Amino acid sequence: MQSITEILTNTFTTAISAAFPDITDPPIVIALSGNNPNFGDYQCNSAMPLANIYKQLGKKIAPRDIAQRIVENVLPHELIQKLEVAGPGFINIFLNKNYAIKSLATIFEHGIRPPSLSKKYKVLVDFSSPNIAKEMHVGHLRSTIIGESICRLLEFLGHDVLRINHVGDWGTQFGMLIAHLQDKFPDYLTKSPPINDLQAFYKESKKRFDEDEDFKRGLMPVWLNYSLLTLIT
Repeated sequence: MQSITEILTNTFTTAISAAFPDITDPPIVIALSGNNPNFGDYQCNSAMPLANIYKQLGKKIAPRDIAQRIVENVLPHELIQKLEVAGPGFINIFLNKNYAIKSLATIFEHGIRPPSLSKKYKVLVDFSSPNIAKEMHVGHLRSTIIGESICRLLEFLGHDVLRINHVGDWGTQFGMLIAHLQDKFPDYLTKSPPINDLQAFYKESKKRFDEDEDFKRGLMPVWLNYSLLTLIT
């Protein structure tokens, strides 16, 4: 099933190309009319940009005259009830409510079906990929939900979707934490370190890692041992 916007875009593309064959790739501007029912349900606002194109070509054509010629070339479609030219050149589009009822009845009977696609793709969606050595927040949850929603929509359309979430790159982060812990609390094995804020403790270790070259070099054995441990377990 085609969407309303798709049908109107195709309809007015055909009409404008027929009315103004000398314009290559004419602007097709379809928009909702707003809340005023007197302006219809949608509008085609292509007349003004077309008038500007002709002005640049040295031809002066009133946008309202352009709009009228477009209307005269619109082919009948069961979606469109009537068209009106308004103001300086707006084309108000009134939709046929019976068409909407018929479309809804089809959905109720057969369910929502994806549009046909000429080509399907392999799509990679990168999720939040949090730094698991730091505190997570609602932003990670939000981006993960958005990513999953995108995946489900793409799968519904028939694309091959691969979800990616990089949560395994923790060697450096935990190496910093362990090395900083060993330096600051050397008796951590027998006495529980008084760490009340893990986020602040991580920032301390990161600051040392960025500014202290000796600390960074000394981190390598810790990083290797931790990485080997994670591989073994």
